[in-house]
Amino acid sequence: MPTSPDGDLLQICPRLCQPVQCIREVLLTFRAEFAVEGIQCNLALGQGYEALKINDAIIDPARTQQIVRALTRCAVAANADNHLSSRSSIS
Repeated sequence: MPTSPDGDLLQICPRLCQPVQCIREVLLTFRAEFAVEGIQCNLALGQGYEALKINDAIIDPARTQQIVRALTRCAVAANADNHLSSRSSIS
């Protein structure tokens, strides 16, 4: 049994879910930070993704959200450091 939080990364639990919804949920948790930093965040699906018409996929939603949270934190920090304009996109 893992005793550290990093040990949980070894547990992969894929299940049928909606990947776009997983990402939306994460971005919603960052609303306050986006507002403080003056970031406008839009989730825009690329034409390639939309052409595939994927609604459900077998993924590990917890791991997917963990990755999106980490990337979003980095983007917010970079924006704070460099005053960049941020936009999220899935292609």
